[in-house]
Amino acid sequence: MDCKTLRNDEIEALSAIYGEEWVAEDTDNSVYSIILKSDNNCNESHGKPNDWQKIIRLEFRLPDEYPLSQPPMYTLSAPWMSRKEKASLMAQLEDIYCCNEAQSILYLWIEKSREFLNCDESISDDNDNNDNSCDYQTSHENNEYIGLKSNDKSVNSHSSHCQPISSNHSSGGTSSPALYHGEPLTDRRSTFQAHLSPVHSVTEAHEALAVLKVNKKIESATHNISAYRISGGPHNTCLQDCDDDGESHAGSRLLHLLQILEVKDVVVVVSRWYGGIQLGPDRFKHINNVARDLLLRCGYIDESTDGNHSNQNKHKKKVK
Repeated sequence: MDCKTLRNDEIEALSAIYGEEWVAEDTDNSVYSIILKSDNNCNESHGKPNDWQKIIRLEFRLPDEYPLSQPPMYTLSAPWMSRKEKASLMAQLEDIYCCNEAQSILYLWIEKSREFLNCDESISDDNDNNDNSCDYQTSHENNEYIGLKSNDKSVNSHSSHCQPISSNHSSGGTSSPALYHGEPLTDRRSTFQAHLSPVHSVTEAHEALAVLKVNKKIESATHNISAYRISGGPHNTCLQDCDDDGESHAGSRLLHLLQILEVKDVVVVVSRWYGGIQLGPDRFKHINNVARDLLLRCGYIDESTDGNHSNQNKHKKKVK
C-alpha cells in the first residue's frame, strides 16, 4: 500500500479507538491532536495533590511520505513536566520510531505518552523544577530547541532575530562572552543549530566554547562542530582552527565557509543532534546553511555576500 492509504487507515483506526479525544485540526495538511489526562484526574481525592493538572497534548503533522520513509512531526505540550522529563519521553518516542521504521506508529506513541503520564516515578531534579514553561517540537520552526526558558533574564530580546545569550559562568571574575543562537533546522530527524560568539583571541574562543557547553542541551549534542578566525596573526594573517567533534571533515568545511566569506574575529559552532538516519552529503549543506544564516542575522555578512569574492573589500559588520 502507498503512504496515503496507510495514513488514511491509521487515522480511521485512531478515530475509532479514541473517539472525541482524537481531533482533526487541519485535515488538508494532515494535522491531528489528542489530549491525554492522568488516570487520577477524575478521582482527585485518591491521587496526588496536582494530578488533576497532569495532561499531555500531542499534535501530529503527517508528511506526505509518512509512514514509509518519513517520521511524523509532533509537538509535545505538558506544562507540568520538567525539561528532563520531556527529554526522557521524547527519547522513548524516538526509540519507538527506530524500532518500527516504515510502520504506522501514532498509536504506539500515544500509549507510550499515556504510560509516561501515569507513571508515579518522577525523574525531575532540583535544577529542572522551574523549567516547565518550555514546549519541545521536532520541527525547525521551534526557536527554543536548546531549551532556554522564555522568561530567562539572561535573554536580551532584541528586535533582530539574533538573540544574545549571556551566562553566569565566567572565569577570573570577568564578564562572560556574548553567545548568539540561530534557528534550528531539522531533516530526517537530525537537527542542526548554529551558535556564534565575537572573539578577539584564541583564549576568548576557547572560553566561548566552554561557556556554550554549559547549556546541557548543547553539551549533549552528538556533534558540536566549531571553527574560528581571529585577526592579528603574523604578517596580517588570521589565527584560525577548527574541530570536527566526530563529524569527519565538517570542521574544515565550516572553517572554509568562514574563509570564503572573509569573516573574522568570531567563533562559530554548529550542534547536530543525530536522529538515526544517515544524511550523506546533505549534512554538510545543513551545517553550512545554518552557520551562514546566523552570520547573516548577526551582521557579519550581507545578502550579496557569496563565495566569488565579489565583496572582497567590503567591510564586515560585527556584533558589538
